[in-house]
Amino acid sequence: MLWPKAYREGDAVLLDKILAQEFQMVDAAGTVSTKPEELDYVRKNRPSYKSFRFEITRLEVFENRTAVVSGTGQLEFDATSKEKAHSIQYKSSNIFLERDGRWQAIASHVSGMKKTDR
Repeated sequence: MLWPKAYREGDAVLLDKILAQEFQMVDAAGTVSTKPEELDYVRKNRPSYKSFRFEITRLEVFENRTAVVSGTGQLEFDATSKEKAHSIQYKSSNIFLERDGRWQAIASHVSGMKKTDR
């Protein structure tokens, strides 16, 4: 999946292609971020997780060239000097539009974040 790859590798060029200009994300805390903010975040932050999985539980493409992709993400973290090894699970819903033959995300919402010590 290209979207997680962009975050994992700090690839703002790839993320720029994935996110539509009007993209907005609402994170688990209710904070809203825009495309420029997400691009800036990717440029400045490298992920600290060991592995990432995303299981798609809903994938629907509608006749107006809109798609809904929802699922469950799981991040695995190794122990550090500050934290035990743990995992974080969350739910995500994402809306895509097809424009000029290219699918782009216009909205993302993350919720239900749960941390579990391993």
